[in-house]
Amino acid sequence: MTASDDALDPTQRLNTRAGPATAPPDGDERILPGDRIGHFRIAAVLGSGGMGEVYRAEQLEPVRRTVALKRLRLRRLDARQLAWFEIERQVLAQMQHPAIAQIFDAGTDDDGAPYFAMEFIEGDSLLRYCELHRLTLRARLELLIRVCEGVQHAHQKGIIHRDLKPANILVSTVDGRALPRIIDFGIATATTRSLAAGSGSEIVGTPDYMSPEQAGVSAAAVDLRSDVYALGVILYELLTGLRPGGVGGHDAATTLRPPSRALDTLRERAAGVAQRQGLSLPSLRRNLRDDLDWIALKAIAPERDARYDSAAAFAADLRCYLDGYPVAAAPASRRYVLGKFVRRNRLGIATAGVALAALLAGLALSLYGLWQADAQRRVAEARGRELEQVVAFQQATLKGIDIAAMGTGLIAAQREQLATQLARDAQRDTVLAQFDAATQRIAPSDLARTALDRFVLAGALASIDRDFADQPQVAADLRASAAEVYMAIGGYARAAELWRAVLDARQTQLGPDALPTLQAESELGTALGESGDLAAARTILEGLYRRTTDRADLPLDLRERIAAAYAVTLNDQGETAAALQVQEALLARIVAERGERDLQALKVRNNLAISLVRAGRREEARDHFEAVLEVRRGLLPPDDPDLLGSMLNVAAIRGALDDFDGALDLQQQVYDTLRRLHGDEHPKTLGALNNLASTLSRMGRADEAIAQLERVVAVARRTQGATHPDTLRWINNLAATLVREGRFEQALPLQREAFEARARVLGPNHQDTLRSAGNVADLLGKLERYDEAIALARSNLAARTAVLGPMHQETIEAQLLLARLLSAGGDAQAAIDALRALLALDIGERDRVNAQSQLYAVYRDSGRTADAVRVRREAIDPFLARDPATLDPALRFLRERLVEDLADDDAAG
Repeated sequence: MTASDDALDPTQRLNTRAGPATAPPDGDERILPGDRIGHFRIAAVLGSGGMGEVYRAEQLEPVRRTVALKRLRLRRLDARQLAWFEIERQVLAQMQHPAIAQIFDAGTDDDGAPYFAMEFIEGDSLLRYCELHRLTLRARLELLIRVCEGVQHAHQKGIIHRDLKPANILVSTVDGRALPRIIDFGIATATTRSLAAGSGSEIVGTPDYMSPEQAGVSAAAVDLRSDVYALGVILYELLTGLRPGGVGGHDAATTLRPPSRALDTLRERAAGVAQRQGLSLPSLRRNLRDDLDWIALKAIAPERDARYDSAAAFAADLRCYLDGYPVAAAPASRRYVLGKFVRRNRLGIATAGVALAALLAGLALSLYGLWQADAQRRVAEARGRELEQVVAFQQATLKGIDIAAMGTGLIAAQREQLATQLARDAQRDTVLAQFDAATQRIAPSDLARTALDRFVLAGALASIDRDFADQPQVAADLRASAAEVYMAIGGYARAAELWRAVLDARQTQLGPDALPTLQAESELGTALGESGDLAAARTILEGLYRRTTDRADLPLDLRERIAAAYAVTLNDQGETAAALQVQEALLARIVAERGERDLQALKVRNNLAISLVRAGRREEARDHFEAVLEVRRGLLPPDDPDLLGSMLNVAAIRGALDDFDGALDLQQQVYDTLRRLHGDEHPKTLGALNNLASTLSRMGRADEAIAQLERVVAVARRTQGATHPDTLRWINNLAATLVREGRFEQALPLQREAFEARARVLGPNHQDTLRSAGNVADLLGKLERYDEAIALARSNLAARTAVLGPMHQETIEAQLLLARLLSAGGDAQAAIDALRALLALDIGERDRVNAQSQLYAVYRDSGRTADAVRVRREAIDPFLARDPATLDPALRFLRERLVEDLADDDAAG
């Protein structure tokens, strides 16, 4: 924590580095550098006020670190001020948030003066930091949103700060990111009480940031909205460099100027304010006008009821502004809401109003602008800046394409055109009804995807190759935009080609370690992984991870994305233990820095759960998946890809643990959403339909499941290729469904196809290959081809033991399969030996009951009745006697199956 250079009143400004320590003005004993207070050695005075001093100090034990130590003077302080100091100690001890300075220790020194030690923040006040670092308007708002999150945390703890101002918000740079810390809760109050002495109340706080009710005489009028008011003043100052003005801000009779008009009072200084935010003065006025004007004026409204209800609501409106959504502070207006929608969906809305020819014409105009700008740059280098602006516009246009809106717009435009042509036709309504019925069978997203690929992106890329050959960086940036669009519409192989070209260009022009080069390399690795080229993805991401993981000079979010992508690739190649190691370390670091609700932390935790599934730790994985889904539902909109991914993952793990009804409900929701967003043939839609069909099959609805899976496989073969990992996974699922229906001969060629292709593409020891081998062995056994089945099952068990270890869930399942095949093939003793060897291990309850029930069946079928009775009495009957309500879904399902099997035995016996 350091002293601030602005808004210091009522605190004195002191030198925070070397400088003589002055005697306290109230006559308390002088504290000098080198003096000890408890476990702390004083290094320098940071600040001084009427109640005490703040020192930079070194904690000597039990750990050594630099702290900010706040000590209260005892003389001439009344009971209320002592109470404020104690409240500050207690308040800070309650709160744990990245945006609030943390308290480490508290106590009383030898003179009886109370003190506490807190986090030392080597930073500047909020306003000074923004000015020194010339933060853009967006960066300033992002920073203020993080401050609001800290204030909201305090409010949730029942604490009102009452003295929020830039001087009490210190900002430091950590790993290239600005991190704010709220300090000085010395006059904070709980929302359930106020401090008063005698019959009056003392006005406390900093006048320019105080709400009208706080500047009044009644402390009881102060509530959470007083802090919201202060945050509004801070916003006003961040935008304009000015405060609204007046003691207590203003009163009801005062007419406040909105921030955009307040710039007029700065005159010649206004251009400097805009320049420090990376804008021209007209641009700053345009950015402030309307939305930010409304937000600021709502936050500092004189009447409490007219303000935002909470800091969270204030932050949410700022986020809506940044994301292009309507803000709550805006006057009610359909035109305003529609305008926001149009600006967010420019291309989609434009497409809805015109046919495909108009879309192509629009693109031609955009490219024509690029050609013109290029010609001008050759004539005069000074026009280069204009070219860059055109390129940036083109990038934003491509990135902002909404496939669903575009497809819907194309169909709507055709219908409008048809309706116009038939305006006087007696059959108009009939023809339009037929058109509507026909287009119900068309996925708008598929239509848009085809049009975009063939008629827009292909032509744009050809133009880039032809017209920007002498401007490799401009061409690379445009190709990167096209690659992002291909990734969004599922064209992963094409995206990988483009990212490789971008990477080559940036390595040549900027060097291998430049930030844009590293970003392109990361995107290439991800695209290769999505396209199914796992070996190439692994090579790129592993090298990138090792080169960047300790690079503190690189943006933190880039290093986190690279680590997460590398772990996913390790997982895809079957190296689960290595993936878990990377993910656990990454998750621990993110949670320690930003908390469990951080969006990146949720992504890493989700991927960690996937690794746990592959490691056979399903219950742990379920807990992680369910926790991530719960948090994302509270943070993300219903169509967000991360939220949909969480729903699919929770459904999958529920199904794996036999909770089929819970799985089916989530899968249907996700499939309906993805079909609407991406169309019928997008890989994500196919994956969702595959999951839905698999659950239907396991629930006994086989005919529905088989029809859906056959369609998934046919589309995947055509669009992604016969050896793509997704295609093979869906072929395997179709075969498994056929097996459950007893259609063994139909399933066997599909199972063999998946097994042999996986062995070629993924390698013989990949987990997916080993699963396919087990499926083929099981199916051969069902066809009574026992010699082939047992040989394949033995080799599969040996491979799983070597690759996964003997205690892995899939190794245990392979041993159970081998025992079952040995028994069915007539070698009862070998089956008994295999099951006894398994039961000698420390396996879980579900596997143990499975093995014991299988051992019982082998004894029974081989005529060893006494052994069968013993196993049932000692192992199976005690399990069946347990209350089903106390069992998890998997064990409950197993119990029901055993009850049915044993009922048949008892009836036959």
